[in-house]
Amino acid sequence: MKAILYHGGPLALLYIISRLSPKERLALIDGDNLLEGHIEEKQIYKREDGTIKVPSIDYRKCDACGLCISVCPIDAIVGLPNAKPTILIDRCVLCHKCFRACSRKAIILKEKKAYVVIHALIKEKKFIIIRPVHYDNDPIVKSIVLRQAIERILERYEVDVLVVPIVEHSLMEYVKKLTKDVQYVVLSPLSSIVVENAIYISKNIAQYKEVLKALSNVKELLKRLAL
Repeated sequence: MKAILYHGGPLALLYIISRLSPKERLALIDGDNLLEGHIEEKQIYKREDGTIKVPSIDYRKCDACGLCISVCPIDAIVGLPNAKPTILIDRCVLCHKCFRACSRKAIILKEKKAYVVIHALIKEKKFIIIRPVHYDNDPIVKSIVLRQAIERILERYEVDVLVVPIVEHSLMEYVKKLTKDVQYVVLSPLSSIVVENAIYISKNIAQYKEVLKALSNVKELLKRLAL
């Protein structure tokens, strides 16, 4: 399996896709850039919901001991002395340490929809696309959700190429552990159609020269990348 880490919005993503063989099975993580304006409903042949387990407090069992507050590594559980605590779910990194620490079993894990897995066929290329639907504001929490989504996809399906946005350092490190074949595509300005100062980082110097040549003519590049 090959992994491509990219930064640069839709243009970088479309450039990557244009370079891949139609026979390669592609898993695209956090694929909003591709979905918006490039995929029609008829091209989607399967949808799956992905869930995460989120801690919640059962206040009928909680005795306000404060142990969950002390074990939380990022202070996502708060409370006054001798008062029952509150979980700040937007900050939770899903480590579940509070769940394991509570002897009264006052903390339970509830399943919550966190992402959608979309299978689509675009120009004879097979895509598995992950769209986060929760925890997409905090980059650390988002990377945890995406990692769980990647683990699920790789467990259930054969994937030739894993395309992942550069969101947060821990997600990058996780992807690099999955395969020795890692490439990087970085375009700047990040979300602009007018491409200037483009940078392509790769182990293959021939590919580096190719992308610089392609980026010399933006209109030609956009025409080539049209899906």
